[in-house]
Amino acid sequence: MNESGHPKAQEFASTGGATEAQSAHVVLKGSLQIREIEAVRDRFLAALQAEGPVTVDVTGLGGIDTAGVQLLLALRLESARRGRRFGIAGSSPTLDLATQLLGLREELFGDSTDGS
Repeated sequence: MNESGHPKAQEFASTGGATEAQSAHVVLKGSLQIREIEAVRDRFLAALQAEGPVTVDVTGLGGIDTAGVQLLLALRLESARRGRRFGIAGSSPTLDLATQLLGLREELFGDSTDGS
């Protein structure tokens, strides 16, 4: 657990099978705050090594700070730079509030969400 009482963010990247385009799916659980950024960044960089789309599931995200939002936005921008699709799966009230307060909702979610 981190100092705010939330478990640290955990994420798992997986790729598709040989018959489908490889994709990366990253699951975030707990908090995504400045203390967790380095480990999560490394997982995001690993996810970018797959050739298909990158999806981040935020359903289990309990806490996020400005650094966490910035990291998600950087992943979205880097995915676009590499010509890759990016999507946010699930929903997180904490992420919704943070992006709204920071004025970054459109920049992060754009039209790539799954309806959240």
